[in-house]
This record gives sequence, structure tokens and C-alpha cells, in this order.
Amino acid sequence: MPDPPEVADLYTVAPEQFVSVRDHLVRTLRAAGDKAEAARVAKMRRPPLTAWAFNQAARTSPALIEQLVAAGDGLRAATEQALRGDASALRTARSEERAAVDAVVAEAARRLEQGGYSATEALRQRMAATLRAAIVEPAVADLLRQARLVSDHEAPGFGMDALSGPGPQPAPGPGAQPAPEPAPGPPGPQPSESGPPAPEPILEPPGPQPPVDGPPGDDEAHQDARRRALDAERTAVDAEGEAASLAAEAEHLGEEADRLTAQAEQVRRQAAAARQRADEAAHAAAAARAQAATLASLANV
Repeated sequence: MPDPPEVADLYTVAPEQFVSVRDHLVRTLRAAGDKAEAARVAKMRRPPLTAWAFNQAARTSPALIEQLVAAGDGLRAATEQALRGDASALRTARSEERAAVDAVVAEAARRLEQGGYSATEALRQRMAATLRAAIVEPAVADLLRQARLVSDHEAPGFGMDALSGPGPQPAPGPGAQPAPEPAPGPPGPQPSESGPPAPEPILEPPGPQPPVDGPPGDDEAHQDARRRALDAERTAVDAEGEAASLAAEAEHLGEEADRLTAQAEQVRRQAAAARQRADEAAHAAAAARAQAATLASLANV
């Protein structure tokens, strides 16, 4: 059930005003006789800056949130397809997911700066983690869509880590040689000729074999190569994203260096002009002192 407008507004009120606005709403609800709603609102806690910025962005730019959810659906489908052996769509899907996350983080950072807060790198990383949680957790996505986030979230994986471990063993194909029997261990004590024969060991029947993951005839080497290819694809996409981020940062730092260089040059020119004015003032002071001495000597004549 959606919150009433006055309660929904609490999620986007300025953080420093949250407590006073909430307490005023609680008093209003109690005065109106709605004690249950007043008790519920009284338990609401101020969202962190990151959640507050997302709530602002969700209200003003809902299309960005929908693009994020759609990109997450695409990445999930591409990952499942990759797990079945076809990673052709994974690179594009991860690129689109990264772009959607960056777009929402940028909008939320803009909301932070408009509110007078600093969008630090730590805040941006926390926001990116929350968005990836929204991609894979429908409950978080619903809160984000409704501008009702009250906390940060950590993103679980898409299940790609399952490829890093050993996969199921393939069943032996036609004509495959049976596995060699284990070498016999050291002989145990032999029964005496007069005693009863030793009981035969009871051998457990082999358990069910794991199902084969992959097309018929897919052997272990093929599966291992596929896992390596997916890992390499994932590493390449991450490296491309990191390179783009570093390039953007380098460009920003270059622009900042140019700005500081120009500012330093301007300060140097201002300092030179100040020194020149100081020299002129010193010459004028010396001339004034000389004139004053001359006038003083004339007055004494």
C-alpha cells in the first residue's frame, strides 16, 4: 500500500530537516486520531545521503531508473546465456548495465551537489553498490522506483562465480576406456589355515553421476576452455571500463592543471604589477621626503 503524500515526502525532505518534519507529522497524525500511523511514522529513520539522493533522482528522473532496471534484466539474460555456452551478448549487456549505473549515479551526485553536499568517491561507490542490488533484487528496485529508499544495499552476484570452480564431470562417451582401478594397498593379515575365512569387504554401489552441463559430447577440456573464455571476457570488459574511468579522470586532472596554471600565471602578473606599484610608491615617497627636506631648509633661512 503506498504511503500518503505527506509520509512519502519524508523520503525526500532535506536530511537536516528530517527529524523536525517527521516529529511534526507525528503530532499532526496523533491530533487527527490516527495513532497507528503516528506510531509507524515515529519509527522512520533518516535515510543516509546516498538514499536521499536516489529518492530525489527517482522523483525527477524516473526514466533513468527504468533504464537501469531494463539494463539489469538484459545483463541477467546474457549471463544465463553465457552459462549455457554462448557469451556473445555478455560484453554489450555489461556495457549497457555499466552505462545505466553511471547515469543514475551521476544524477544522484548532481542532486547531492545541488543540496550543498559533496559527492565524494566513497559515496559514489556506495551508490553504485545499491544500484546493482536493485538490478538483482526486485524489492530494492521497487523501493528505488517509489523513491522510498531508507538505506544502502550491497549487490549479490549474478552467479558468474559458479564458473570459477570445477564443473560437473562428463559421462564417458562411446568407446571410452574405463578408469584404471586403484593400486592395491598393503596386504592385510592373512587368515590362518585352521580358522574361518575372512569376510569379504562390502562394496557400496556407486552413487548417481552428476548431470552433464553442456551439449552432448562436451568434454571437460571444452568446459574448462569455455570457463576461461568467459573469465577473459569479463576481465576485458572490466579493464575497458577501468580504462575509460581513468581516461576521464586524467582529462579532468589535465583540465584542472590547465586551470591552476592559468590562475598561477594571473597571480604572477598581479604580483609583478603590485611590485611595480610598490616601486613607484617608494620613488614617490623618496621624492616627497626630498621635497619636504628642501622646504624645511628654506623655512629655516
